[in-house]
Formats: sequence, C-alpha cells, structure tokens
Amino acid sequence: MARSLQNEPLDLLPSTLLQRLSTVNAQLVTRHRGFRRPQAPPDDCARAIKRLRLEREVAAIQREIDRLQELALLNTGTRLMNYGSAE
Repeated sequence: MARSLQNEPLDLLPSTLLQRLSTVNAQLVTRHRGFRRPQAPPDDCARAIKRLRLEREVAAIQREIDRLQELALLNTGTRLMNYGSAE
C-alpha cells in the first residue's frame, strides 16, 4: 500500500488514505478529525493554569469569609438574646 502511494501528490494523501478505509473506519477518522484544536503557546497555558488556581483560591477565601461572618452573626445574636434575658 505504501508503495502505491509513493507517487501521489502530498496534498491528496489524506483523502486517498481515507478512501481506502472501510466505511466505519472512515467515519471514525472523520469524526475525530473535527476534535483537533490548535494548541496554545506554553506561556498562555501557564497563565491559564495560574489564573484558574487563583480563582479557586479566591473562592476558598471568600467561602471562609462568609463562614466567619455567619458565625459572628450567630454569636452576636446569641449574645443579644442572653443579654435581654439577663435583665
């Protein structure tokens, strides 16, 4: 098979190979060909990873702030109720 493709123009090789596949395999190759995305430069990937990590850390800090504020409100409410009953 490789020898028969030796004289084929390079731009026709993908379609020639695709024609030689069974229908099922050709559909599989065609379906997966659409999933390829261009890769981003490494610096962009590193920045994206750092940004996602920062977003997760900020969200965790915000959850802790919310938890502490809720706890403070509960404590304040308890103290106010105790203060009112002490009179």
